[in-house]
Amino acid sequence: MWYPVLRQSQDKHKVDKYGKKLLELCRSLELFFVNGRLGNDKDIGLTTCNNSVIDYAIVSPNLFRSIVDFNVLIFDPILSDIHKPICLHLCTNLTCVVDVDLNNSYVNDNDMDNTNDSNIVITLHGESESIVKPIWARDRAPVFTENLDDTSIDELLNKLEDIDPQNTDNVTVNNVVNDCVNIIRNAAEQANMFVKINDKKC
Repeated sequence: MWYPVLRQSQDKHKVDKYGKKLLELCRSLELFFVNGRLGNDKDIGLTTCNNSVIDYAIVSPNLFRSIVDFNVLIFDPILSDIHKPICLHLCTNLTCVVDVDLNNSYVNDNDMDNTNDSNIVITLHGESESIVKPIWARDRAPVFTENLDDTSIDELLNKLEDIDPQNTDNVTVNNVVNDCVNIIRNAAEQANMFVKINDKKC
């Protein structure tokens, strides 16, 4: 075993029902918290929001060997209203190249066969040379909140309630994560919280 079994945390709160579900999910999928285990946060376990640890890096055992560093950064109101950012630095060998046509925006599943996620390089081809990045804008927070789709959120909550932590798989987890990302992304787009950054090096 090449990762620390024990982890430290400065969060002294009792684990609530959502925390217990997360722990059960990690046990069933053999996933582990990086917080308090590695990097500058090793044997510390800094809190990330209101004296609690609610922002995590969670990885599979095989990914631990690729972790170079992990940090809980100082609070930045540009990035979040109350959360501290976390930074996970990975270093791995890249062996598989998958081409993505920006004009088509579609990756053939066959291109991903017989590959490991940690060994994939994605190369982009197309007219655009800009990178779209999200940026939190506190003055547009009301617009963001108004555009969080209640129906989609209810459907997501129902999916979460139906998940059995003892009997689930990566596909189910990925689908739930994608649903969550889409809810946030759609609201952010309506609030103009995405900016294009030209990057000629890409």
